[in-house]
Amino acid sequence: MLKRKILKEKFDLPKALCGIFLFLLTVLVLLSLFAADIAPHDPLKIEHDLALQAPSAAFPFGTDDFGRCVFSRVLYGMRSSLFMSLFIVGVSLAVGTAAGIVSGYFGGWIDDCIMRVTDMFLAFPGMVFSIAVVGVLGVGWENTAIALILPGWLIFARLSRGLVLAIKEKEYLRSAKGAGLTTLQIMRRYIAPNIAQQLVIVAAIEIGSTLISFCALTYLGMGAQPPEPELGLMLSEAKSKMQIAPWMMVFPCMTVFVIVILFQLLSDSLRDVLDPSRSEGGR
Repeated sequence: MLKRKILKEKFDLPKALCGIFLFLLTVLVLLSLFAADIAPHDPLKIEHDLALQAPSAAFPFGTDDFGRCVFSRVLYGMRSSLFMSLFIVGVSLAVGTAAGIVSGYFGGWIDDCIMRVTDMFLAFPGMVFSIAVVGVLGVGWENTAIALILPGWLIFARLSRGLVLAIKEKEYLRSAKGAGLTTLQIMRRYIAPNIAQQLVIVAAIEIGSTLISFCALTYLGMGAQPPEPELGLMLSEAKSKMQIAPWMMVFPCMTVFVIVILFQLLSDSLRDVLDPSRSEGGR
């Protein structure tokens, strides 16, 4: 028993797993950032003589029907898809958290107004709503981001509101009010830090979900347009060549799969690290 306790103190599995997943995601981010230096070929250069070549030393992921290097296009596509997802979740997190904190802290008619707005957005399925927004605004990176941010902030608003309702009657908040702190100071010093952990865990999951939604919209022709290298667009272009050139579909699909799984695993490990009592209880 003592030996097990010593080993547990020396090696914290949840923290180790969290570090591994963060490292792997950091590697993917660095590959995306330095895609221009790493990519062996120009992702936009068309060479019909090299069309539909199988993976080789010169072209690790093969070439597409225009002779473009799939590996180079995956690197550039990963950069655009990943960073757009991070941007969308970042904006959704900021807007949703601010709305949720204000709603939960003040209550009354302010809470009613904000919650009715969220109910109005939630009345539509997220993807259907995003498609409708892109249909109205038009295709393009900016409009796709707006279409995903509009339903994306709802989960953070409802989560932060619930967390604020759970802590706003705590003794330390009453003491802060009695000490003469302003509402903004109370929110910044006491409320935001106490709800940050749960929001970070949910944000990690949402990045993966947003990446899938972003690629889905692009796959439907509502995001990036040819010849831009983007993972969803690459999947759309590869669907007609699946039987004769499966690598055009497999490698972009595996890239999306790996990124989403890593963010899911990171979220689970963060939950174990930030809430050890929950993970021990589950065992």
